[in-house]
Amino acid sequence: MRLLVLSLAAGALLSQQAPRFESLQPDLFSTPGAFVNAWADYDNDDDPDVFVGFNRTPNRLYRNDRGTFVDAGRIANVADTRAVRAAAWGDMDADGDADLLVGFTPGAQSLLRLYRNDSGRFQDVTEAAGLVVMAGALRQPA
Repeated sequence: MRLLVLSLAAGALLSQQAPRFESLQPDLFSTPGAFVNAWADYDNDDDPDVFVGFNRTPNRLYRNDRGTFVDAGRIANVADTRAVRAAAWGDMDADGDADLLVGFTPGAQSLLRLYRNDSGRFQDVTEAAGLVVMAGALRQPA
């Protein structure tokens, strides 16, 4: 995944100059093979964070700290290595923080994994929520 930031020179909008994109933290965002991403403010600090799903590479949860990103996937408990095909954020338990739904390719485990956000650490609540799905395909949850 490569994160690009739009950089506009002073007066660029008025002078019809073409916008210029710059890589943001290329050392952090250099892992190839990202399949999906989903943005949300999972830590309630008013900065958008991004979950990135990969194929047999640990998933990332890039925590945004005022414009500087840190990979918090392992600490947050969302660094699965199964091939991810879908991801969506929502507040499934109405506690005011973003919970995460991840969809995987078919295999020996459920196609879905629902993570409840508990102060920035995620707990797998798939079975308790009745979302174990063993067959089919999943794309674009909302």
